[in-house]
Amino acid sequence: MATTYYATNYQDQNQVSSDGGSFDQEFSYSMSAAFIINDLIYLCKIPVGCILLEWNLNVPALDSSTGSTIQIGDGTTADAFMTSTAAGQSGAGSRFYSLLSGVLGYIPKSYTAVSNIVAKVNTAPSGTATTTGTWKGWARFKMIGVTPTV
Repeated sequence: MATTYYATNYQDQNQVSSDGGSFDQEFSYSMSAAFIINDLIYLCKIPVGCILLEWNLNVPALDSSTGSTIQIGDGTTADAFMTSTAAGQSGAGSRFYSLLSGVLGYIPKSYTAVSNIVAKVNTAPSGTATTTGTWKGWARFKMIGVTPTV
């Protein structure tokens, strides 16, 4: 059965810029078990009233073979930021950056409700699965405020 995991600092509040500038939210997740299909890793919260400008994710080795794939999305669309992509295969880590690996035209994206950046395991490791390693990354936001409803 699939499991939901959370980055170590997932509950930390985002560092909101008071001058309307951009700000980064770093995240880190230390693995303690091998992943299976449909596992979710909640990396960070997306604050209300902001634009997600870009993101970066480093994934450790997940598989000794070529089976593991992940996708990255938000609380609404599972593959909003990156469709199913090979990750951590052949005993090597992977690096993803929204402006290179992301879904074309989806970023920047504004949010009027709180959401999340979530990685989903689409395909479980097909070789020897790794049980340790650290996922690290960041997301860059810009506050735009929230339009009140009338």
